[in-house]
Amino acid sequence: MKIHSFRLLIAALVGILALHAGGLARAERLTVRLDFIPVGFHAAMHLAKEKGWFAREGLEVEIQDGTGSLNTIQLVGSGQIDVGQVQLGVMAIAREKGVPIKSFAGFVRKSDLGVIVPRDSGLKTVTDLKGKKLLCFTASPWAPFIDNFLAKGGLDRNSVEISMVPPATMAAVYMSNGADGIMTVEPFGLPIVEKTRPSTSIRLADYGINFRAMG
Repeated sequence: MKIHSFRLLIAALVGILALHAGGLARAERLTVRLDFIPVGFHAAMHLAKEKGWFAREGLEVEIQDGTGSLNTIQLVGSGQIDVGQVQLGVMAIAREKGVPIKSFAGFVRKSDLGVIVPRDSGLKTVTDLKGKKLLCFTASPWAPFIDNFLAKGGLDRNSVEISMVPPATMAAVYMSNGADGIMTVEPFGLPIVEKTRPSTSIRLADYGINFRAMG
């Protein structure tokens, strides 16, 4: 992310959360839950808190790590969390199903989901995944799009072995050659596995399943 865009994002987050809290006349407490454990695109949220920019605008913000976009969406929809930073494609599906949520900001404009695969595996397309073992987790932002993605390569869940595992174990299992790929957020997953198992990805957006990623 370019420095200028990063600064604009921070300013937008501070301003929008202030408006969400109902104005700047009094201190407001807000709980913000992210989609997952820390990754680069969470930096603006944490920086604004550390620098005191939320406090300057009359906001007392608690930032929580998440365990997946679906879980964060459920917590926001049930009123347990004030604001969630999640995958917007999943948010739109939840809203269509009646979850009382809405998006007020979007800052990653293209889907960042991908199937991370070994660079030397020869796996380059959806079709190439036939017969392969892939890892995912139940609350993953991938969950609503798996069937549509596989269909783009003429596959279904009988053509591919998809194992749902705890999110904290996915990278370790993949790096130990326990799976052929992981279905995850590409900018998050690639840096984690790259040194141990050099990898590339098959991107969801390249198959016409595209949406603003984060908001």
